[in-house]
Amino acid sequence: MASQGEQLVALPQDLREQLLRQWLALALVHYPPQTRRFLVEATDPFRNPAGRIYRETLGVVLEELLGLCNWQRIRGALEELIRLRALLGLKPSEAVGFLAELRRLIGCRVPLESAQSSTLDGRVERLLLEAFDLYLECRERMYQARLNEIRRARFLEERLARRQEAT
Repeated sequence: MASQGEQLVALPQDLREQLLRQWLALALVHYPPQTRRFLVEATDPFRNPAGRIYRETLGVVLEELLGLCNWQRIRGALEELIRLRALLGLKPSEAVGFLAELRRLIGCRVPLESAQSSTLDGRVERLLLEAFDLYLECRERMYQARLNEIRRARFLEERLARRQEAT
């Protein structure tokens, strides 16, 4: 049975790319069709930074979940993607739910032994929990930034009102 630090399964490059394309399509279902098309087709990272984030993050996550499972690397990659999804204002289930689809995608394409399947399930469950934690952290930072902006605006309004009263 593969555990953290052990290779779970090696995929041929063409199968890996096929899984990534299908997983990316599932990750983008909450975008309008024209935006989805752009995110998938525009490969220039300067014209399409969100597409770059999706492609790179999903690649790292797939590689690590099926490989040595370095959680520090997974969390580092996942953080940028979840921040992007949090900015979209998606519900938590929509923001992280696509990650669970990897289990089904792999199960349909890759023959796994029972122990490997169990290990993959555990890794995907932990991935979901990590992603949910990141999502909540991002939303909390966003709300804190909004609150700070409201406080600044109110302070400036009060300051302006005091100046006008003094004149």
